[in-house]
Amino acid sequence: MIAITWAISCVFVPATAARNVVYPWHSVAVIAWSICVFLLIFAITIPFDIRDINYDAKDLKALPHLLNINGSKILAICCLVGTIVIFFFFILGSGTVHIKTLIAYMVWSSIAALLVMGSSSRRHEYYFSFLIDGSLLLLFPLLLLACNI
Repeated sequence: MIAITWAISCVFVPATAARNVVYPWHSVAVIAWSICVFLLIFAITIPFDIRDINYDAKDLKALPHLLNINGSKILAICCLVGTIVIFFFFILGSGTVHIKTLIAYMVWSSIAALLVMGSSSRRHEYYFSFLIDGSLLLLFPLLLLACNI
């Protein structure tokens, strides 16, 4: 639910508000970017499910309950890799983004993957609140730096 909300509020709403200035809301670029945002947010919210595995109600079937903890981490990594693939084919393929931007995104995805792999139910709350949540704050400066190199 969180990932869907992010995809709608960060991609579809602005694309609709722009009224086809750049891309219509139903264009391949907007849909591809929405999928990227969904997968990215989905991937970095999985560690929070791992954190809460011991506190969830017994009848709640969160991903770590369904796939186990390692399976959930692998799914998160696959989602991050999926964003790189979509970013490469749809965004880079449009000719509007440089290879440096893709490399910066891959660096951030690698950091996010390491954080996902390091998550466990025994980690301190700061690991999730500052490192995983804070990793999103690192994405913009990395992309900005790549654009200005």
